[in-house]
Amino acid sequence: MKTEFATPVGLSRTVLAAAVALVLSSPVYATDPEPTTSLAAADRVAVSEVKPADNSANNARDVPGEDLTPLDQSNAEADVEITRSIRKMLVDDESLGTNAQNVKVITAGGMVTLRGAVATADEQARIVSIAEKAAGLDRVVNELQVIKR
Repeated sequence: MKTEFATPVGLSRTVLAAAVALVLSSPVYATDPEPTTSLAAADRVAVSEVKPADNSANNARDVPGEDLTPLDQSNAEADVEITRSIRKMLVDDESLGTNAQNVKVITAGGMVTLRGAVATADEQARIVSIAEKAAGLDRVVNELQVIKR
């Protein structure tokens, strides 16, 4: 048994689908129209000035060779153990916010470098204290940034 579907003006489904595809692929739909009002133009300017959702600008400062990045983490057993213990203490410390618990911890040659953004100076001091317990007082380089005062 063949089922018939009602289509506008008696067109077959194939012809209707082809017509829709042709309309949607036309140049009118393919390009972004220019704003026709000053409000639309202002919206376009506002959208173009929005900062990207990533942290590419912050990563630009991590040019290879100038600053330590997580890729510079040493694979020496002692360095890996220092990083592991610091990371565990940071994650277990419930007084720290999410950003503070996720700072970059890079250990190379027994020296620990801390990088990233933290909410307060108290969090910064707490993280440095944790790193000094694991690595030693003179073995921590603090490159943490406080984003709130």
